[in-house]
Amino acid sequence: MAMLNAAQEKYTQLQNDLEIARKDALDLRDESTAELEANIQQIDEINRKVRANLDKDKAEEDAREYGQQYEQLTAEIEAVRKQKTELLTNADLPLPGLSVVDGELTYKGQRWDNMSGSDQLKVATAIVRKLKPQCGFVLLDKLEQMDMDSL
Repeated sequence: MAMLNAAQEKYTQLQNDLEIARKDALDLRDESTAELEANIQQIDEINRKVRANLDKDKAEEDAREYGQQYEQLTAEIEAVRKQKTELLTNADLPLPGLSVVDGELTYKGQRWDNMSGSDQLKVATAIVRKLKPQCGFVLLDKLEQMDMDSL
């Protein structure tokens, strides 16, 4: 009988535990996840803004570097142009009236494209003779463009 009483007590205890468990399960309710979803959206928005700021900072840094490179290369180009101009200005030109203006060869105030054919031949021949004085002759084409005095 003692075993039967013990089993009945255990049975009663289990029924009470079951009833408590059912009450707890019934009292449970689903909580809304809207607040969590809103928090996640806010976090995603903050992360997007942070990435945009980082991208902007990187772009500004790249722009500064390119600006410095541009200035450095511009200075180098200007130095080369200055050297070229000085070389042309100080060049020992072989004909009177032959000069360099704005980096272009001129003869008697005329640029190459505006020179007559005979003037172009004179200038070309004078330059060749200046560059290669040991050359015994210069072969010319279009001599028919020169009159007898020029020839």
